[in-house]
Amino acid sequence: MASRGARRPAASELAASADENLVTQEETATKSIARTRQAPTLDYLQGLHAMDRLIEAVSTEEFQKNLAALHATKPWLDSQQMFKMRRALTNSVGIPIVADYGFEASDEGMTMFMRTLIRPPFRATAKVLERHYALTVLLNLDAEAVDDFDSKAPKFGRIWVITKKCPKGGVLVFESLIGKGKPASTQLHADAVLQEFGQENGHLRFRKLQGSGPTYGWVQIIPGIIQPQEEAKKQ
Repeated sequence: MASRGARRPAASELAASADENLVTQEETATKSIARTRQAPTLDYLQGLHAMDRLIEAVSTEEFQKNLAALHATKPWLDSQQMFKMRRALTNSVGIPIVADYGFEASDEGMTMFMRTLIRPPFRATAKVLERHYALTVLLNLDAEAVDDFDSKAPKFGRIWVITKKCPKGGVLVFESLIGKGKPASTQLHADAVLQEFGQENGHLRFRKLQGSGPTYGWVQIIPGIIQPQEEAKKQ
């Protein structure tokens, strides 16, 4: 368990910065609401392109380390505050993107953009659902609090492989570790190559770089089947 003594983890500085950003975003949103602008028209291809840009933005090492830093402050934050800080962090990369498509450069504009993607022509289409799934994985770290984030951060970027010992049916993938999460519609198969985004309780949070299976998710690390690339090469 993390200590609640006077010394807070180095991550708290990042959390405080995100909190300041939240105040700025909320002030901007308040002014924006007063104007009550209607959502701009977004066609199907524009929506997919915008989501791909957002996915890429939250996939970076910098964003993921900042997200992990927020989660490392859990002993000092309640869930509602954590949600607000994570939203502020997401807005810091998402608002400039949605503004390119005519949405207000504000928290309200970001919310309006996401609501647009659950209405026709986007609602329930396979390509949009796939991207929503990816964002769910990328924005929900589920990591436990640590005593010192700087020394115990997840190994972002490490390469893993699914070996040929993988069952024919593949390995099950989940979108979250909370209550095991929702299983993906497809499984990972032999020769898939994964990039590590973090670990928790024997599970790997990944982005698939090549091979068959979901592009993002959580998968249980099974010895002999899911291995770091450097170890698999020795066998």
